[in-house]
Parts: sequence; C-alpha cells; structure tokens
Amino acid sequence: MRLIQTFALFGSLILGSAAFCPADDPSSGYDSPESAVQAYAAAATVEDYPRLFSALTRESQVYHLALAVSSAQAVHGNDRPMQKILDRYLPPPPVSILPVSEADQWFRLVQAMWTVKEPVQLMQDIAARHHELIRQGGPEAKPSIGDAPYSPKADKPSVAPVELDRLEVRDDVAIAFVKLPSLDGVAAQPEEMAFRRVKGRWYCDIGPR
Repeated sequence: MRLIQTFALFGSLILGSAAFCPADDPSSGYDSPESAVQAYAAAATVEDYPRLFSALTRESQVYHLALAVSSAQAVHGNDRPMQKILDRYLPPPPVSILPVSEADQWFRLVQAMWTVKEPVQLMQDIAARHHELIRQGGPEAKPSIGDAPYSPKADKPSVAPVELDRLEVRDDVAIAFVKLPSLDGVAAQPEEMAFRRVKGRWYCDIGPR
C-alpha cells in the first residue's frame, strides 16, 4: 500500500529511536484494529518510530526493517558512511560461489533482520545519513525522495485520520479496507489490510502473506 511504498523510499517514514517493541509486550499493541492502524499512520507521518513499531506484529516489524535496509542499499549503496552503518548492525552476508537470485537475496535479508539487536537505532542512523546526503546535494542524494533534514524532535503537522471500511473480525484475525488521507490533493483508493490480535492486543499485520 502507499504508506509502505513511502517507507521504502524514505519519503515520510524516516525513523525514531528505541528498541524493538515485540508483539508480546503488553505495553504495545492497541485495543482495536482501528486504533492500531490510526497509530501506525500517524506515527509514520510524524516520524515516531517507537510508536509505529508498537502497532506492528513482530513479523511486520522485521518486514519494515528489511524495507529500510534494502532502500538504503539501493539508494545509497555507493556511499561509504552508509555502508559502514549497515556493516555495524548487520551480520556479514553468507559467502556463496553460486549466483543468488533476487528472491533469495530478499529472503536472506529478511532472515538477517531477525538477528538485529538495535533495529530502530539502525533505522535512525540510516535516516540521519540519508538526510545528510540530501542536504549536501551530492551524487548519492535523490531529492525526489525527501529534502527535509532528519529531526525527530521537530514539531510535526497534524495527521488526518485513516478510514476503515468493511472491517471483518474472526477470532484473532481481522481484515479491513483502509483509506489513507489524500496526498497532494490526490485521493487514495481503499486497500486491504490485515490485523492480528496477540494476547488481547491488536496489531497491523503488514507484509507478504
């Protein structure tokens, strides 16, 4: 969906600071699917990543982290400081003498994300370097994906609520059609989103299913 695509391109989703909020932590999660998706969308827009991760299942947290790392590699793969950031947090890639398909590369990246001990800190460091490159206007900068400096403490605009339609709840799983606020005057089309309840708390279940 559009919010996830924006995340992958570092558009409005660039990163806060805290440890992972695991899905079985009673301090995370929300009392309804509506509350979970509202928290997710609002946190993404204002760059509040501890809150965003608190609205995601553990698998979705890993998926989001994989998207951030993949985007950093694709957009800034030739930037040495960015590579040092990734090397600091990620395990070394496995050595293979055989060609590896894109599907296998993605699978290995996702599996590696489960081992990252400070995932949101990693994302914050990626964001800080990304915005530094944007400010410098160097060869690694791509202004089309954002031009504001990273400042998680800066005042952020209010966020229009997300609309849920045709919500269906079956035990601990829910499906709904989510409509995001208009972007630059262009109305978003409703898209299906899954939710999961873990120990009585609801989370957005975003990613391949």
